[in-house]
Amino acid sequence: MRESVKVYPHMVVLARHLRRSGFELAVAPGSSRAVIDAVVASASLSDLFPEKVSAEDVGRGKPDPTVFQKASCRLSVSPEERTVVEDAAAGVEAAVRAGMSCVAVTSQAAEARPFALRAGHVLLAEHDNFDDADVFGWIRSGSGRMAARRGTRGL
Repeated sequence: MRESVKVYPHMVVLARHLRRSGFELAVAPGSSRAVIDAVVASASLSDLFPEKVSAEDVGRGKPDPTVFQKASCRLSVSPEERTVVEDAAAGVEAAVRAGMSCVAVTSQAAEARPFALRAGHVLLAEHDNFDDADVFGWIRSGSGRMAARRGTRGL
């Protein structure tokens, strides 16, 4: 199971940077609780992601936005103040439908919502050219926020 999910080093760097800067983080993939726990533990990321929302917690998979809405609720942060980091088109679609900004780490994922990409609500930061400092700056500045631009910090 652990070998089937790749954890990208630049994502770990970004997550650690966000956490050190006071951002609350949650992991909300379309996976089961067992897979989430195994991957997070094997990558030594348990300290970064205190909240985990699994597919089992919501009953509907992406592109339904419920998984992200539930994670946002657990962290007590409104959806428009959240940023999702996604590698799949269904996840980008779910983030935008939830009213959240999104960092798409593949162009295929970003193509799910071209209008949101053009409007600046989705940042394309492909794995091959991923710059964690640039992505951190985009998230921190709130550049992709959908509606209200309040100061609560969450991811």
